[in-house]
Amino acid sequence: MKSLRKPKRLIIRGDDEREYKFLVKGGEDLRQDQRIEMVFTNMNQMMAKSRKCQRLSLVTYNIIPINTRWVSLLAEHVITLLAINRFYQNEIKLQCHTNF
Repeated sequence: MKSLRKPKRLIIRGDDEREYKFLVKGGEDLRQDQRIEMVFTNMNQMMAKSRKCQRLSLVTYNIIPINTRWVSLLAEHVITLLAINRFYQNEIKLQCHTNF
């Protein structure tokens, strides 16, 4: 995928143990990328209906344009969640040590 800025891959494992893959890219207007991915999705749907092309498909990504305000908000929540996770991990370690 050509772009002014190369996207970063992000994989998040959900509580259902499934991996959710994302591409993260900033500093550009992503609306054009979003439209191109919509075209690719439509092409996949058309190819799926054709006997000659059923086995072909394009890799597509969902694109959600966000601004820097949203990124900073997300970063705050991730940092908070990491702190809570560390706290609980430390609590479990303390409980394990006190039970022996």
